[in-house]
Amino acid sequence: MNENDARAVRPGYQQSKRNVLIAVAVLSVAIAPVAQLVGQDPGSERLLNIISVFGYGILMFAWCYYDGLERNRPLTPRFRLLIVVLGTPVLFFHLFRTRGFRPGLKASGLAVLVYFGSILLTAFSYFLTALVATGR
Repeated sequence: MNENDARAVRPGYQQSKRNVLIAVAVLSVAIAPVAQLVGQDPGSERLLNIISVFGYGILMFAWCYYDGLERNRPLTPRFRLLIVVLGTPVLFFHLFRTRGFRPGLKASGLAVLVYFGSILLTAFSYFLTALVATGR
């Protein structure tokens, strides 16, 4: 298998990757109302943080899994473990490894946009939840 074969994109996984991005958006929106309900309780707040980090980690793993299948570079068991343990840095490594430098840089930029988009969705949802809770 030469380098061009390894970078060939196989059809059929785009919808799965889109579904993962939709799930990221849903999780980002769902976190805010739960955070409002939890309030300042340290134990509940810590549990919510653990759940959100775990949720985002699973979604990142799922996206890398489908992306690896799409690019004919399935994830090895060690790499799967690295995604779960280290998260975002391994995502960027995956993007460069499966695409090369220039396309990997573009994909990394898109990943950063998705990250900031999820932050904006969470903040907007938090704001709307606060408005509804105060009755304005």
